[in-house]
Amino acid sequence: MLCAVEVALTMRVASTPALLSLGRMTWPEVKAALSTVELAMLPTGSTEQHGPALALSTDSAIAAALAERLATRLYPRALLLPPLPFGFSPHHMSFPGTLTLTAETFQA
Repeated sequence: MLCAVEVALTMRVASTPALLSLGRMTWPEVKAALSTVELAMLPTGSTEQHGPALALSTDSAIAAALAERLATRLYPRALLLPPLPFGFSPHHMSFPGTLTLTAETFQA
């Protein structure tokens, strides 16, 4: 019997158009794909507050969804990397759960 996560992943894989997503690929698949890849896409989004009703991962989720749509359109020329859920958010540090990098670290 499949758990809910396995069912959701199975449904997603079955309905997702061609996409080169590093996090979903094996290393032999990545090796084969590199012959067509011209662009690696790294979605970034802060983990910070968005008021009392939205999740801390709102920025990361939006960035990841947008990057996936773009990578799908650019297939097979784009490789989607796993999202980086950090940004520069020192102004949100008074809210529990906020994660931030220094400006220098984020730019590097």
